[in-house]
Amino acid sequence: MGILRIFTYCLLALLLSGCYETFSPDIDEKPVLCINALIKAGEPVDVNISHTWIYSDFEAMKNHEVKDAEVSIYANDERVTEGYIPKEGDRIRIVAKSDKYGSAESETVVPYSTVPKLIDWDMDIISQNVYSDDEYAINIFLYFNLAIKLEISDISDMEDYYRISFKDFSLNFPLSDDNLKDPDYFQNNHLFYGNGYLDYNAEPLFFENVEELESIYGSESGFDFFTDKQFSGSAYTLNLLFIGCHYQLQTNVCDPDFFDCGKMITLHSVSKSYYDWEYYDMQIDSGILADLTNWGFNDPIWGYSNVSTGAGVVAAESSVSIIVNLKDKLEKFLP
Repeated sequence: MGILRIFTYCLLALLLSGCYETFSPDIDEKPVLCINALIKAGEPVDVNISHTWIYSDFEAMKNHEVKDAEVSIYANDERVTEGYIPKEGDRIRIVAKSDKYGSAESETVVPYSTVPKLIDWDMDIISQNVYSDDEYAINIFLYFNLAIKLEISDISDMEDYYRISFKDFSLNFPLSDDNLKDPDYFQNNHLFYGNGYLDYNAEPLFFENVEELESIYGSESGFDFFTDKQFSGSAYTLNLLFIGCHYQLQTNVCDPDFFDCGKMITLHSVSKSYYDWEYYDMQIDSGILADLTNWGFNDPIWGYSNVSTGAGVVAAESSVSIIVNLKDKLEKFLP
């Protein structure tokens, strides 16, 4: 029995040894130019030029700049200067040349913006504690969910791509520093506004590209990029639900500015290249298809690029923001 066990172990070791081999891959691929740019309507074009490198080239990994790169920018087939400000509808082409790494180019169109309409918003109060004491005349502690409804009107016959983003503001985190009071003012009065987090499950559009397989395995996650596939040529009400928002105020001075807080919601109209890159990145980061590829059960997911060399992404966007200010409803909690 002992001999049989030893023989089995030796046979197993022999079989496994055939699975491994030390080798140095001979990669006959020359580095090429890489172009990356996010072109925004109303802002100068910022282009990043680099070059590709193989994974074993650690020096190139640390520094992959292209010192001899010459970059030309074209708007609607006309060459423009470095300070050109792109407009909605502009067709932007970027051409880069290098004696060492060759040439590369890419083109995208700056999409027309869509103005969102604020339909309604509401604070669902989960808990509240409002009182006066010997230390502060006003103590307000609120814990709530914030529901916002935005209408998106899609008037284009073409397929459009969107992204939603948001930013919080209050006296201690203003949208602009121009009118910020004494930096210690809000601290002395203990003002705090917490933004909560976006519940992607409240809006079906954030899951329009979740693969059926991902849904079965429960690995799907929300995606803040979406298309007009479900409302092309019509209007759609986007539901944004922010869970776990906080508002806290402890003060002896009733200043209306303390209640001036809320969210800035921005609707970005994005190019197809921007959408396609983000979708690829989502699949690599959290998609079940990437897991299946790593396990050897799926074909490789090729990297996305709209540059002629296959390296980099040139994307574009235009955006419109609206403000949801909680001031009127917060003031009602004054004791």
